[in-house]
Amino acid sequence: MQNVEELTAIREAAEFVCNGLLCGCIQMSTEANRAHRELVDRFFIENEGCMDGDQYEEARLNIFHFMELIDRAIADRKK
Repeated sequence: MQNVEELTAIREAAEFVCNGLLCGCIQMSTEANRAHRELVDRFFIENEGCMDGDQYEEARLNIFHFMELIDRAIADRKK
């Protein structure tokens, strides 16, 4: 499981990717989409038990849902 600093770094990367997804540039959106999937996969692998298969699929489709999962994981680690 990742610590708060590692999760915060993923959260910041997700925000950057979100900006790329929303920029309107096709090339940047394509790269941001790839980076988004890689972040979700990394989070899922390194934080086994934080999300089930349905949450994983939703996180891969929805960057905002993914960021909510990261926020929850950060809050849990801070407890």
